[in-house]
Amino acid sequence: MTTLAARPGRRVDVPLLLFLILLLDVRLPVKFPVLVIACVLQPGFWKAFFRRDPKVPVFYPLILGVALLDWILYQGLGNVRYDVVGATALIFWLACWVASTQVRLFTERLDPALLHRTLLVFFLCNAVVSLVNLVSIDWEIKALNPYLYQGMYQKYFIRTGDYVKGLTFDTSITNALINAFGVVYFLARKQGWTMLLCMACMLATGSNFTNYLLLGVFAYLFIFKSDREQKGGIALCILIGVVFLGKVSPQNQKYTAEVVNRWLPAQNKVTKTTDPDSAQKMQVWQQWNNIRFSYVNPWKPKPVIPATDINTPPYQSRADTTEDQRTLITFKEQNRAALPLADLSGLPEDGHRPGKLLAFEEIGQFFKTHPNRIMTGDGPGNFSSKLAFRATGLELYGKYPASLIYIHPDFLHNHLQLFLSYFAKSKENHSLIHSPDSVYGQLLGEYGLVGIGIFLVGYVAFFIARIKGTAYSLPLLGILLGAFFVGYWFEQLSIVVLFELMVFVDRKTMLWKA
Repeated sequence: MTTLAARPGRRVDVPLLLFLILLLDVRLPVKFPVLVIACVLQPGFWKAFFRRDPKVPVFYPLILGVALLDWILYQGLGNVRYDVVGATALIFWLACWVASTQVRLFTERLDPALLHRTLLVFFLCNAVVSLVNLVSIDWEIKALNPYLYQGMYQKYFIRTGDYVKGLTFDTSITNALINAFGVVYFLARKQGWTMLLCMACMLATGSNFTNYLLLGVFAYLFIFKSDREQKGGIALCILIGVVFLGKVSPQNQKYTAEVVNRWLPAQNKVTKTTDPDSAQKMQVWQQWNNIRFSYVNPWKPKPVIPATDINTPPYQSRADTTEDQRTLITFKEQNRAALPLADLSGLPEDGHRPGKLLAFEEIGQFFKTHPNRIMTGDGPGNFSSKLAFRATGLELYGKYPASLIYIHPDFLHNHLQLFLSYFAKSKENHSLIHSPDSVYGQLLGEYGLVGIGIFLVGYVAFFIARIKGTAYSLPLLGILLGAFFVGYWFEQLSIVVLFELMVFVDRKTMLWKA
């Protein structure tokens, strides 16, 4: 029978490369067949899986057990709609467990040099697709820099990065995090050109969150874990980031400043001075500027270049409601009585605190009023997960059968209502900082303190115990734990799989060198 074993002399392991590319694809009809085929063809998979491979995080079988327990305790087996949700949750956790076992077996079977070359090709393929995304935008707008292009009703402009999705065709933040992994990986391996390529692709996604996350990792590496050459690479990456944010996409930096300023307490914000001396000095300074810049050489008249009027409609963002917004608004109207917060015309707390923070406060309030759920949570699909959003039938995370739509009241009155209060409004409010999704919220809300404990011991501690002496695993773990604040990444079957593969490869490389 044909297996996934690598042939001698290959420079790249094609089965592993295809496994990565197809499994990280955003479409579930692509992900799950790849996992099934790998289970059939991967040598030793069934033995490793059923005998509980100790080299795979124990988090997966344990959280699978908690999900099954919650399903039986809180819903029983009589609610057909929830039975579908509960079974789907089990399938997703099982898929995570299978994927982790698969990447572990790939690293066990292949030598480190072949693994590193395969990872190199994967990151290069992702960069090529990201470049194609940008080139296609340039071709459409007939301009070189889409980040400053305000035509087409600002279809691109500050949102250009949303269209740079890379090889996975997932959201731009998925691409950003993949490239952030690549920057750290190639920095550790001192492969400068590929490091800079990943840095450029990451910046192209316009993910301010990932930029600052990587900046924190750079600070750690610069101080504690880098030689002179690597410090130079870090400085060069930061310089490129500064140039990009200052010249290529300055509006992203402006947007971040405006958001942070909105969160600052009123007493800390800059206000106009009432000091008469300061006002007089400012007036003198303005008069001096008027004199200094009013002189024009009469012998060389200044040429006048007609400028585009960006105040006309084609250069302003559309104010009309999108199809997705109309779907959310219709849902709000149908559930007006149950959604008092989402029905308000303004933002929660006038937007002075991010929705992400309000989401965690909702979890704390829920356990305060439901102390009996604090240990094992509210059950899968009942409070905060990609599955809970999908089961609404609103097509927020993909399609779902209309006849099986399921919305638990706890999800409706908390995270779904909070989501609607931002995302049913104008596009300016559709920000990562307002979306309630996070791995920590999912584990705590749906699996309780037991779920969080299993995660800390069975996942975080598992990898910390295996990264001593490795080259890049610890900073990758830092990026992943930061990313867990802004998405349901276990259910995505994307960056978590890549992270685990890269850590397994790092550890095997260290053992071979020893």
